[in-house]
Parts: sequence; structure tokens; C-alpha cells
Amino acid sequence: MAELVIHGWECAGTRSTGMHVMRTPRDVPVCSGFAWGQTKATIDGVALVIRDIADTLAAEIGEAQGLGDEYLPSWEVDEILESREGPPPEILERAFQEHFSAAGDDRFNKTVFRYLLTRLGKARSNVAVEYCLDAIRTRPEETAPILRYFAGVHLSDTQSTALAAFMGSPDALYDYQLYQFVRWLCVENIQSDLAAALCRDWAFDQNRSTWLRSYCVAYLGEHSDASDLDNLEESLSEAHTAVEKADIISAIRKMEVSRRNATYGRAEAEGGLAARAVRFCKSAT
Repeated sequence: MAELVIHGWECAGTRSTGMHVMRTPRDVPVCSGFAWGQTKATIDGVALVIRDIADTLAAEIGEAQGLGDEYLPSWEVDEILESREGPPPEILERAFQEHFSAAGDDRFNKTVFRYLLTRLGKARSNVAVEYCLDAIRTRPEETAPILRYFAGVHLSDTQSTALAAFMGSPDALYDYQLYQFVRWLCVENIQSDLAAALCRDWAFDQNRSTWLRSYCVAYLGEHSDASDLDNLEESLSEAHTAVEKADIISAIRKMEVSRRNATYGRAEAEGGLAARAVRFCKSAT
């Protein structure tokens, strides 16, 4: 009997636990490793709407992967689900509406939540948007699946503003969540004046995490005006590490050509990572 272990489906920092999906006959439970009784009860509660979510998940993964791979990371599970057909959107929407009513509900089941979000995003259904805007506040460990869902649906201007406003509020306590947000903006190429304003603050705040500041610099390089590029160029001499300097070199490639080339010339003369960043930027323009 083969076993799939889906790592990373618990909150950040608990890689030793995960959701275990068993490739088994239908009469054997398919979820183990965390509160199977609670998970089974949750799934049974939506059985009239979408039957055997866990069985469906295991069957799709098993059919797609075969029996050779024992361990499957969560991102690969998402790719499998996104590449395959699932239940009709109206069934998924009803399942979500009947099971998820309040983001702070103690009965929240992350397995069902992530499965439905993946399917709803693929179906381009926005039924879960308002719930997720609340959940991203109360359940920061669900930020990654929520942002993946948002990438698949259309957020209204009001919803996009609400998301960015939360990220800039004191309630957004974790740099890692802010990093996930800014990285999502970069990957999805989303223009937001409010997000740009946040990135201006975070990019040069040495109290912020390095990976957050790195993506803020990258976002400003793509979605900012000439003054932002000038500020980035001026900050080059104050960069604390070679990586920070390379980030800035990459971000200013859209600035006024003569000034950019002069800056690139000085950076290239330094050698090392700065010179490599300059050569990469030149080859990409």
C-alpha cells in the first residue's frame, strides 16, 4: 500500500507534520496524521453537497502520479488539482457556502478549505473572496492558498484596496505574510498605488526582513515612477550586502538611460555580484 505524505499543510514552521493521504480502497479512511476524526466529520457534513472530498483528492493525486512517488509537496498537489477537472462550480460554491461561514469558526478545517479554494480558483468563482479577505486576517497561515485563489479570480477595486489596507495595518504582524503579499504582487504583475506606498516604507526599513525588502525593491522597480527609481539609485551606496546591491541594480534598469548606464558602469567596475547583476540587466534589455 503506497502512501502520499503532503508536507507543509500545517501552519508555517511545522514541517514535521502534514496531511497523510493514503492510496487505499474506498472503505479505508484517506486522511491521517492530524485529527482524522475531526476531518472525517467535517467531510461528512458536506457529503450531500460534495461527496468524499478526501477520497476525490487522493484519487486525483494517485491517478496523476502513479504509485512510484511516496512523498508529494503541497505545491505539487496544487499543480495537480489545477491541471485536472473537478466537480461543477455550482457544487463547489454550495459546499463552500454551507461549510465556511465565519473565518474565526473553531470548526475550520484547512484540508477542506484548501481543496475548495484550489478548485474555486480554477473555476474562476469569486464566491469565497469576502470570506478570504477576513480569513487572511484571522488565519495568516492560510495566506499562501488565499493569494493563489485571488490570482485565479477577479478582485474588485474595493476588495484589492481592502487587501492592501490590511497588509499596511498594525494587524498584519508577520513579515513573512507581508513578504507573501508583495511576492504575489510581483508574480501576478499587479499595479497598486497603495501597495507601492507600502513598499516605499518597507524597502528601506532595516527592521524588516531581508526577503521582504528584496521584493519591495523589485516591486518598486516595476511599478513606480521616476522619483522612486532615483531614490533606489541613491540608496545603492548604502546597501549593506552584495545581494541588496544586486537587487537595486536590477530594479533601476528602467530608469533614464544615461543615468542608469553611468551607475551600471561604476557597479560593474566593482566586480563580484554587482558586476554580474549589471551584465544580467544589460542582456535583458
